[in-house]
Amino acid sequence: MWQQMDCAAGAAKPANPSGCRSDLFPWVETTIGAGSNGKAQPAGFNAMTTGEGSTSMGFYNMQAGDAPYLKQLADEYTTSDNFHQGVNGGTGANHVMLGAGDAIWFSDGAGHAAVPPNYGVNPTSPGTPLVGAASALSEIENPNPQPGTNNYYIEDGYGGGSGSPTATAPNANYGGGSYSNCSDPAQPGVGAIRDYLSAVKVDARCETGHYYLLNNYNPGYFGDGSNAYADTNAKNYVFTIPPSSLRTIGDALSEKRISWAYYWRPVQSLSRRQVPAEPGGRVLQHLQLGAVLDLDHDQSCGAGRAPEGHDRPLRRHRQRRTAGGVLREAERNRRRSPSVVEAQSL
Repeated sequence: MWQQMDCAAGAAKPANPSGCRSDLFPWVETTIGAGSNGKAQPAGFNAMTTGEGSTSMGFYNMQAGDAPYLKQLADEYTTSDNFHQGVNGGTGANHVMLGAGDAIWFSDGAGHAAVPPNYGVNPTSPGTPLVGAASALSEIENPNPQPGTNNYYIEDGYGGGSGSPTATAPNANYGGGSYSNCSDPAQPGVGAIRDYLSAVKVDARCETGHYYLLNNYNPGYFGDGSNAYADTNAKNYVFTIPPSSLRTIGDALSEKRISWAYYWRPVQSLSRRQVPAEPGGRVLQHLQLGAVLDLDHDQSCGAGRAPEGHDRPLRRHRQRRTAGGVLREAERNRRRSPSVVEAQSL
């Protein structure tokens, strides 16, 4: 849920350039729930059937003694408890912003912008692709209301069906609207937002033909460094972003020869395949955080790219670093240097 922004261009001031006052009750998805994925609105749908209509954000004054256990956890374990999300969207999009200071976009896996699968969904039989369509995947966001509904989006969600690449009709995967081409005002939902940004003199900075991720998709790499987007084993998940060339904090650290690593839990990748574990159960996810944090250490994993002007030394550097070598080096660096970036349980 989010605080409703309550924005008006006339309210924009130097101290509040967005014109958003954030003075309304939180929006709690009472009209759509977690997303339709293109399905028809259920019969008897009302403000309570999503199960979210009675939920609202609360305010707890921890300095005055509210929620003492949660305050203790924050005091002892949190390093950035004044963090404010950079994207008015899902967890995945915010992980991307945290690691890259930018929005990630759908690509061909080789650094070129591409159009996500968008074949449309039959609202009454979503698991059966439309006639002539390669699938029922429809990954472009469409927040316009379905005909005859108040605000039940035409296409929005994390993806319907089992998610398995082997699923077939009538139980095929469907929907998954989470990308938007914000460079095109004619795209669903884009025009009104661009008009508002223009009114408050904000440049949208959307690249032509780029479809940006708004919500949560699985990372483009498994923990073992293999390509998660292209993997077709039955336990994989099709709602996965392709491997990305988006520049991240990992690139900046590597260019300055600063060792770093990203540790995560649990000890299994998204395909449920076991991934290398350190003593004590921690796992080195040495390629990406939410399809974001690229390490350019290991060519064999397909993620490495040399910074401009540094191709030769980095190529030699990568060639001698296998996945196992990365694990061993990360452990040595972690023991001897505070420069290793460790982010656990994000």
